[in-house]
Amino acid sequence: TCHGADPPDLGQLIQVVFLLPETADNSNADVESWPTDQDEDTDVCNKPWFAHSCDRKTADDALLCSNKDGAFMVRKSSGQDALQPYTLVVFYNGRVYNIPIRYLPATQQYALGREKKGEEYFTSVPHIIENHQRNPLVLIDSQSNTKDATKLCYPVKP
Repeated sequence: TCHGADPPDLGQLIQVVFLLPETADNSNADVESWPTDQDEDTDVCNKPWFAHSCDRKTADDALLCSNKDGAFMVRKSSGQDALQPYTLVVFYNGRVYNIPIRYLPATQQYALGREKKGEEYFTSVPHIIENHQRNPLVLIDSQSNTKDATKLCYPVKP
C-alpha cells in the first residue's frame, strides 16, 4: 500500500537493496554501448514522473510538499555520469530517498542503488517504474539497518 508509519529521522542515509538470484558479472563495460542522451530522453522524457530540469533540492522540496507516501519522480543525476544517468526520488514516512539509477553498458540494462550481489536488472527506466508501481520498492536505512517498502504511487512534477 501507499501508507506509512511515523517518520524516522530525516538525517539518516538510505540505500536500496534487492535480494534476488545472482546474475552475470557486468564488470567488462563496453563504452560504445552506453546510451546517448537522445536514447535516454526518448525513453523517459514524456513520462509523467520525469522531471526534465530538476536539481536534488527542487525534487526533494516537491516531494516533501506532496506529503504522500509513494510519491516519486525521476530526475537526471547531478553528476551527469553516463553510468548513473538518473536518480529515482521517493517520498515515504516523512522523508525523501534519492536512489541512483545505474546504467550497465555490458548488458545495456539498468539497476537501482549501489552495486550489490543478486541485484535486479531492467531493460529501461520505465520498466523500473512500472515494476515498482506493482511491487514494493524495499528501502533500507544504512545507519539503523531498518527496512521500509513502498510502491511508486503518485508521480510528482516539481
